[in-house]
Amino acid sequence: MSIRALWAIMVGVVLMGASPASAANRVALVIGNSSYTSVPTLPNPRNDAEDIAAALRNLGFDVVEGRDLDRRGMADAVRRFVRNLPGSDIALFFYAGHGVQIGGDNYLLPIDVRAETTSDIKLDTIDVGTIMEEMGAEKRVNLIFLDACRDNPFANSLRLSSRSISSRGLARQDSGVGSLIAFATQPNNIALDGGGRNSPFTQALLKHLTTPGLEIRAMLSRVRNDVIATTGGKQVPWENSSLTGEIVLVPPPISPPPSLAAEVKSEGSKNGSDTELSFWQSAERIGTKAAFEAYKQEFGSEGRFAALANERIAALSTSNSTNVSTTPASLPKA
Repeated sequence: MSIRALWAIMVGVVLMGASPASAANRVALVIGNSSYTSVPTLPNPRNDAEDIAAALRNLGFDVVEGRDLDRRGMADAVRRFVRNLPGSDIALFFYAGHGVQIGGDNYLLPIDVRAETTSDIKLDTIDVGTIMEEMGAEKRVNLIFLDACRDNPFANSLRLSSRSISSRGLARQDSGVGSLIAFATQPNNIALDGGGRNSPFTQALLKHLTTPGLEIRAMLSRVRNDVIATTGGKQVPWENSSLTGEIVLVPPPISPPPSLAAEVKSEGSKNGSDTELSFWQSAERIGTKAAFEAYKQEFGSEGRFAALANERIAALSTSNSTNVSTTPASLPKA
């Protein structure tokens, strides 16, 4: 068996033994609303959603994506996402745009939202709790990212009619078992939209989301540090987690094995001055066809154990096995 073939088998074994977080059925809902008609527009959420959706597809997610959605469009996107949830191992929801809190509940605003009372907001927006309830209906890993902590656009107009509406950011939201919810900033604070293509939070998320071998909570710590640095400490991302294990979206890279000949030679060098004998004994211990071929390559047909190496190779070729299935014959004395 060639080194390349051995390497292919090793990669296959690793993938088959991967945890659900690294080789899973993954679904995602990504929404970014920028072009509001009755409240201030936001330049970046549309870009944020586009870039996050592309990154998630590269990570193997089946993504339902929507940008600049009205109330009906947001409801349809959520409905399609919910249909994809059964049987999934990881479900992820990302939203960028306007969001408000009323009475401790968080609501996401479609672009056509109009509100004269708090009841209008509750009826004409999307409740974060409803989406989280659907995601938590089955046992899976649920990840929620909300870049929606801007100033409440209705705070001034509705403040006199209700004491339950907040003018700053989103409310703290608990996550169910196996879930993590991440906010662009801490509860009751506002997040910046940013002056570049992406918001500070999404920019940092895109930077670290695809880092190989990085556990999700460690990834969010890096995101937090980057956002704090970018905003001069004005914005501090926050998350609430009830995950029960380590979640790694991108498996760590697998280093290719060293040359088998080099491995056998290294083993042999530990066993005294008779290099050929030590090499042969190491090949016997490894017991694979490739090990005996490595001996033949190193010492050729003139090697002391060349004939025995040919027998081992022939036997292994006949049995289609990579290991010697019988006790090795006694080695001739050096």
